[in-house]
Amino acid sequence: MKTETKRDHLLEFIIGYVERGDYGFNFATVHKPCRECGTGFQVHREIDYHPGETAEMLKMATDCLILAPHWASSADIQAIKKYKNWEDYTSQPINNITPKVEIS
Repeated sequence: MKTETKRDHLLEFIIGYVERGDYGFNFATVHKPCRECGTGFQVHREIDYHPGETAEMLKMATDCLILAPHWASSADIQAIKKYKNWEDYTSQPINNITPKVEIS
């Protein structure tokens, strides 16, 4: 599955996440909560993992490290406020239980 993304905003700190759901892995962006577009955008959903597909899974994970997916509206993009850094993210009570994992 190929995903096009808007990468025209260079940001120093971006959070994305991966979760295992009932039907596979879900990959999403993360931003501060807003009325227009919640707390992030789902980039890939219900992706099955098979041994030997690690490179493809890592590519999907890095797809989440963006401002917004290609289908986000200009109103959505204007509403997005990314976290400044890890401390900004974990300063929110709902976020302070998440372990930090860096992909480089």
